[in-house]
Amino acid sequence: MTVSPKENRHTVGPFFQLILIFFTVTIIYGSIERVLSQPSYTEPLSQPQVFTPRDMSLFKDVPNNISVGFFIRSFSKFDTLHGNFVLSGSVWFEFDPRKVSLEQIGNFNIEQSTILEKSQPYVMQAGEKMFVRYDIKVEFTSQLEYQAFPLDEHRIGFVLANRFLPAQNFFFESFNKNFMVKQANMERDPEWILTRNIVYTGYAQDIYDKTLSQRQITYPVVSFVLEFMRISSKTLAVSFLPLLFLFFISLLSFSLDPKQYAIQIITISMGTLSAMIAYRFVIDSISPRVSYFMLSDYLYLIFLFANFIIFLISFLIPKFTLMQRKVTLVFLHGAVSFLSALVIAMYA
Repeated sequence: MTVSPKENRHTVGPFFQLILIFFTVTIIYGSIERVLSQPSYTEPLSQPQVFTPRDMSLFKDVPNNISVGFFIRSFSKFDTLHGNFVLSGSVWFEFDPRKVSLEQIGNFNIEQSTILEKSQPYVMQAGEKMFVRYDIKVEFTSQLEYQAFPLDEHRIGFVLANRFLPAQNFFFESFNKNFMVKQANMERDPEWILTRNIVYTGYAQDIYDKTLSQRQITYPVVSFVLEFMRISSKTLAVSFLPLLFLFFISLLSFSLDPKQYAIQIITISMGTLSAMIAYRFVIDSISPRVSYFMLSDYLYLIFLFANFIIFLISFLIPKFTLMQRKVTLVFLHGAVSFLSALVIAMYA
């Protein structure tokens, strides 16, 4: 069936629609690509307190250093959605056995975590120093920030402490090279990849009574920090692409002749709006449970509001001229592109 030139004058051509779709996709894709190329971590670094030169001058003796290292073999659980992790690895110490006993060293713990398994110490003498290794399995949680979900990167960490070693007499010494990870990809079908591992040393305090110094203990700690970047696009595609497709489908109804297909235009806009509302349940099923708004929430609201505007316009579109429909299309594409790029830049 051929379309008469007269009928063509009442419809928005497909080429015009494709140009606008290309413009919107380019703007949004460019915003996402810029964010992914510049990872940012919103979780704070768990840096322990450090002794100042003035603190050191108050000590009777110079504290004895104990070298500490950590080797992660694998993660049996890597759940960034709930902030739960289980790792298997080894912690090692190198120290002077004349200054500190093996029993004291073995009283270490991992703060705010559960040591599920702990082996007997593997001891090796290295000159005047003693090297001891413990194979452990640890379950821990990290308070993750999800404002940028699903374009989020995360920083997780755990703190090794020993309350049986007074910080006035001992301090832990460790460097980034002493913190090794064997398996950078966390899963067989990896979603995350390790980008950096960091070590901080210092001390922590437990204060039981502010008025009595005898009821305040200071002990050495080592903070081990891991930074991960999402490398899988699955979560992003599932949470965002259907919204984009529904938005484009609703706008394609503008290419129909409103004098002949007014009911169909309303039906399409109503259907896409209903589908978008229903799709919220899918987004919720793959999103973290948090009380604040995430990037995915803002993007959803942008597209939901845009589809609602299209639904309202569909009742008035028979009264629009061809030029008015084109201007409306340009405005809707531009508004969605600008607002999407803006929230991606602000929250990712």
